[in-house]
Amino acid sequence: MILALMSRGAISLSLFGLVTAGAVALTQVATDERIEYNQAEVARAALRAVLPAHNNEILADARVLAAVPALGAPDALTVSVGRLDGRLTGYAIPVVTTQGYSGPIAMVIGITPDGTVSGVRVTQHRETPGLGDKIDLAKSPWVRDFDGTHLNNRNWAVRPDGGDFDAFTGATITPRAVVAAVERALQWYQDRGRALLEATPNG
Repeated sequence: MILALMSRGAISLSLFGLVTAGAVALTQVATDERIEYNQAEVARAALRAVLPAHNNEILADARVLAAVPALGAPDALTVSVGRLDGRLTGYAIPVVTTQGYSGPIAMVIGITPDGTVSGVRVTQHRETPGLGDKIDLAKSPWVRDFDGTHLNNRNWAVRPDGGDFDAFTGATITPRAVVAAVERALQWYQDRGRALLEATPNG
């Protein structure tokens, strides 16, 4: 009798454990899916925000390029294209820098056909809250300082390094990394990017 009760108890405990593990696994999957969805939404919003006026479907109107190591893209690089009534207004170029204080910083940079920055948005980072996270527009308007800049109309460094861009007190590494990444994107666009994008069919 006692053995039977113990056996039933063990079975019940095992079933409870399986059900609990299954519930945790399902919750984890749902959470991971929600995180991925939210990150994708942030990326889509950033694409729309950095491009000049456009009325095309920018997620469908894209160019897929081979690896561009200078932009932190070891594999294919997908660049969204902005058009207003069919006229090209700009490109939204994803860039990743590994020079952040707490790890990689992902951003999207809007560049007009003549090489002017139309906007910069950071889409993912792990920089220190209250210090390095000022690269996030939700925390600070700092990234708006790039609007209207061109490769040749700014000294591309933070002020402590003799440049034109503000640094953050106690967190110079983070803005330095972003400034350098934007400059690299503009240099790439001027040297090779524009010709590549114009020659690449819609992906």
